[in-house]
Amino acid sequence: MDKTINNSYSKIVGYFRTTDKSFQYILNNDGNQMRKLGLIGEKDWTIDHKIKINNETFYRIGTFEWVKANGGFIFEPKFGNLTVSKDTTVFNSTGKIVSSLKINSSVKYDRYVLIDGRLSYRINNNRFILVPPISNQ
Repeated sequence: MDKTINNSYSKIVGYFRTTDKSFQYILNNDGNQMRKLGLIGEKDWTIDHKIKINNETFYRIGTFEWVKANGGFIFEPKFGNLTVSKDTTVFNSTGKIVSSLKINSSVKYDRYVLIDGRLSYRINNNRFILVPPISNQ
């Protein structure tokens, strides 16, 4: 397969969590699958670069190791507690609604995540709620 390395190689600092429950290949710097290496399930990785190969985004998780961006999400560690001020929808990392929280429910969170372009708190393994808007009073 002919691989096109786009001019979008860039440095980033962050964390990436794989979410695909199935096997995900780790790729080398040329975009080829590395023999006998792969990721299974949910795991956190430190990332330091991203690149586009054939218009697909990859994050670097090791010196010569890359994973597909669509196999997880970028997050920022952030710990805290909150009490929801209204009934609140709980969704998973793909944006699917999985449950809800009743008004005045208290929860702990451990990271910020962008899911479907929405800033969210992770409140449990693969359970998220939207970060409430900040009101200007």
